[in-house]
Amino acid sequence: MKLEKLQNLIEQRQVVVVGSEYSDTRRIEKVLEGQFDDINIQKLDLKKAENQQTLSELHRLTGWSNLPMVFINNEMVGGEWELTSQQQLGINTCGRSTHGFANIIGYCGLIPFAALSLWYAMIDDPQRASFVLSALIAYAAIILSFVGAIHWGRSLHEPHMVKSNLLQIISIIPVLLSWAAMLVPQEVGLVVLILGFGLIYLFDRIQYRELYWMQKIRFNLSMGVLFTLLISLLAAQKF
Repeated sequence: MKLEKLQNLIEQRQVVVVGSEYSDTRRIEKVLEGQFDDINIQKLDLKKAENQQTLSELHRLTGWSNLPMVFINNEMVGGEWELTSQQQLGINTCGRSTHGFANIIGYCGLIPFAALSLWYAMIDDPQRASFVLSALIAYAAIILSFVGAIHWGRSLHEPHMVKSNLLQIISIIPVLLSWAAMLVPQEVGLVVLILGFGLIYLFDRIQYRELYWMQKIRFNLSMGVLFTLLISLLAAQKF
C-alpha cells in the first residue's frame, strides 16, 4: 500500500490501526469496541518493498517507530500502551470532542496571564504595580505546579519502575520552582517561572511526541505564557 493511499484512509475513516502481519491487535480492538463503529485494521505485509517504504515514511512523519500505530479521527494517539493508558486514566479516546474541550479550558487559562501582564505594563504607581505583579506570579506558580502534576498522574500508570520514578521526580521540580518564585524578589521570580515553563515544555515535547493535539496545544500555551512573562519582566525595568 502506498503512503498516499494509507493517509487518505486515515483521513476518511474514524479509526485506523496500522500494523504488520505479525501485529496482535486484539487488545486494541477490545479497547475501541463500543466507542467507535468505524474501525479499520491495516496489517501490511512487510515482505513487500512498497509496504516497507510506506511504513518507513509513516514513521518519519509521525516520529513513532513502533507497531501497531493507532489513528483516531486523523490523529495519531500512539500504540497499544498509550491507548490502554488513556482508558485507565479515564480519558475519552473518542478524539476531537474531548480535545476541543481541553483546548477551550487551556486557552481560557491564558486570559489571566494576558490581563495581568497588560495591566502591569500600563501601571505607573509602584505600589499598585507590585500588587498586580504578585497576582501574576502567584497565578503562574499555580499553573506551573499544575503542569508538573500531570506527570505525577502519568507515573501512577507507568508499568516500568524507573520511568515511573523519573516522572514523579520531574513532577516535583515545577512545584519547587513555583515555591521559589514566590519567595525571591519579583523580577527574579519572573525569571524562575520563565525557566520553569521553558524546561517543562521541552520535557513534555518528548513525553507527548506521539500525541499531535497535545504537542500543538502545549506549544501554543507555553509560548503564550512565556510571552506574557517576558513582557512583564521587561515592564518591571521601569520601576
